[in-house]
Formats: sequence, C-alpha cells, structure tokens
Amino acid sequence: MSPKTSVEAATATGVRKPGARALLFDRLVRRGEDADGASRRPQQTYDADGLQDSVFQQLKWLLNSRTPVDYSTLDQRNRDNQRSTMDYGIPDLSNYLMGDVAMMTRLSDHLAQTISQFEPRLHNVRVELGRADARTQRLAVTVSGDVVTGMIVIPIRFRPIEIGGGEDDRDAG
Repeated sequence: MSPKTSVEAATATGVRKPGARALLFDRLVRRGEDADGASRRPQQTYDADGLQDSVFQQLKWLLNSRTPVDYSTLDQRNRDNQRSTMDYGIPDLSNYLMGDVAMMTRLSDHLAQTISQFEPRLHNVRVELGRADARTQRLAVTVSGDVVTGMIVIPIRFRPIEIGGGEDDRDAG
C-alpha cells in the first residue's frame, strides 16, 4: 500500500473519513459552544493541524509535569523496560548546569527519551535546548520529529516550550 496523501481514520461504522482519531479524552469531552450557543459535539478526529496541535499540547503537559524519580533511576527502568505511567513527566532540573555542554546534551537525550516513551505519535524525536531565562529560570525546549498516524508521516518542528523554574506553567505559544 502506498502512503496516503491526507490523514485518515476509521469510524465506528467502518467508513473512512479524513482525519486522525482524536485522543480518548477529546472524544469524550465537549469543548465550549458553537457561535449559535449550541454545545459542541466531542471531537472524533483531527485534521493535520488538529493532530499537530494535539501532540504539541501533550508535549507541553509532559515537559511541565514532574516525576519524583531521578534520571539515573529512569535510565535503569528504561533499560529494563520497566518505565510506567507512574514515571510520567520529567525529574527536577536543578541538577543540570545550564553552561555545561555535557550536562545539556545529557538533558536533551533524557527529554527525547521521555517524549518517545509518553507521546507515541511522535517518532524520531529530536530535542534542542535554548537559553534559560535568568529571571524565571525557565528553559526553552524545541522538539522536532515525525508525527505518525497510520501510514501518514508529517515532519514537524514545534515552537519552543518553556519548562522548569518559575511558579506557573504558562503557555509558550
């Protein structure tokens, strides 16, 4: 079979419609109202932009969530194929010196590994770290890779996500 030129997903009736199947939560929850005040139906599929937005939102949540486990423990769990949803998020970043190239390379590798574990729609994950904001102690993380659904592969580079430091999980976009 050749790759599709548009994103497709099967519906309950077996009819194929344009779009990638929405995440379970998005299929269950109504979001807001239409212009005429009627409640919107839960989203069943994403178009290409919706799919990319969904992956980006999940990345922001993942990278701004903390797990109480350090990276050496997570590395061992990854080697033993034991990492679970209890390990969702990233460890405290205070042990990483922003000026140390070796530490930043290691952190970048850890973040890519975490993203690969918890965002299965994103393949060939690459992470670039931007400068920390000295005032808020936040780090800009740029994630790129291939969003994959079915036979569709969409190369993407997301806008930077701010993580670490500060008190809030403000939106970077």
